[in-house]
Amino acid sequence: MLNKVMLNTLTAKHLSFCGYSVLISTLLATFNALACDGQITPITQKNTNNHYDVFNTGTYALQQDFTLETSTSCETQLVISTLDQSNTVTGFGQQLQFGFYASSGESKSHQITFTPLQGDTSHNFSLRYLSGQYAAAGSLSNTLKAQLINKATQQVISAQEFELTTQVTASAAVYFSGLNERHTFVDLGALSSNKVISHLPTLRVISTSPYVVNFSSDGLGKLTHATGNPQWFIDYQLMVNQDTLELSNGKQKWQATQMTSQLGELISLSMRIGNTEQKPAGDYQDTIHISVLPELTIAP
Repeated sequence: MLNKVMLNTLTAKHLSFCGYSVLISTLLATFNALACDGQITPITQKNTNNHYDVFNTGTYALQQDFTLETSTSCETQLVISTLDQSNTVTGFGQQLQFGFYASSGESKSHQITFTPLQGDTSHNFSLRYLSGQYAAAGSLSNTLKAQLINKATQQVISAQEFELTTQVTASAAVYFSGLNERHTFVDLGALSSNKVISHLPTLRVISTSPYVVNFSSDGLGKLTHATGNPQWFIDYQLMVNQDTLELSNGKQKWQATQMTSQLGELISLSMRIGNTEQKPAGDYQDTIHISVLPELTIAP
């Protein structure tokens, strides 16, 4: 094609000059690409919330927001990921997953990319942790990595790292297994001395750490007669997984030394009726209060 143009319209001198101009332009473009300068400022966390609550019912149980700035003399791209190219924080055999999000960036499986960049630019991005994940209470971590890359050469011209920490909150909840209510009534039937009542509801406890279940009773471990006469009260004992609790001494604790699975741990309840001799007929009742607390002092 070049020979044909030279014969029809150009002299050899003109052709030589045009070829020289193309050569100079190519060399300048290559030199400018190689001479690209750029900097990334340190990654800064904008919010201070690093706590993940396994009982959070929103879409995201945790969102961590970050910002950084870039300054470049050529066309670049900013790539943010973790050092191990995973979307997880891990520790002591536990992990939580998160996703990268930015309104102006392109989120991929294990990273987020801002492109094209030139000059001075600010960038905001977030890590979003979906609800419904489960892990033991404690600290999980990973390292964020930000790289400023020359688009022409794909060389990294600046980089920053940030030590990422996420705290799984020590938390616990107790439910009546198979029931949606927070309150339930149990018919004890006809009372007799030493009668064992085993059809109390089963508890289900979910806890991210070792936990304590607290039991207390309005009647301090006594079934009260409808008349309210203390002489007619009937003592009883509460059994929790075969462990006997004396509610007459006030609030009683039943302790578990391990966290539960996400499905929880089942705890059976039963009660043994005390002496019913010379007690009048009639209705007897008591109310037992049950609560659960995580052991905050025990953490991995």
